[in-house]
Amino acid sequence: MPITFNKIGVQSVTGQFIESVESTKNLESKMIMSTEGGFGAACAIDPTYEFTVKGRGTTSVDAGDTSAAGYIPDYISTSGVTIITSVKSSEKNDDYNEFEISGVVYPSAAATAQ
Repeated sequence: MPITFNKIGVQSVTGQFIESVESTKNLESKMIMSTEGGFGAACAIDPTYEFTVKGRGTTSVDAGDTSAAGYIPDYISTSGVTIITSVKSSEKNDDYNEFEISGVVYPSAAATAQ
């Protein structure tokens, strides 16, 4: 689903009771020096996407999972390998339960058997 900036609210995930979504795209870069000591060539490789979703209620997602349907922002490609790196849960006497799911998507990686 494309994101439109004239609407208020989380639009990129389909999970219920989502309060916020954050994501970061990271790239590694490799540079080769020229024979004169300047920059010769450079390229960006190995993109990764880190994401964090915060919401209310409970979630069945667990750290180490390789999928989190409804919690990965839809503008991040889910091809490759997804690893849920952290799941936090909290309970309060005067408010709803909260959760926070963090993960990394490696779009060009291949899944391996463990």
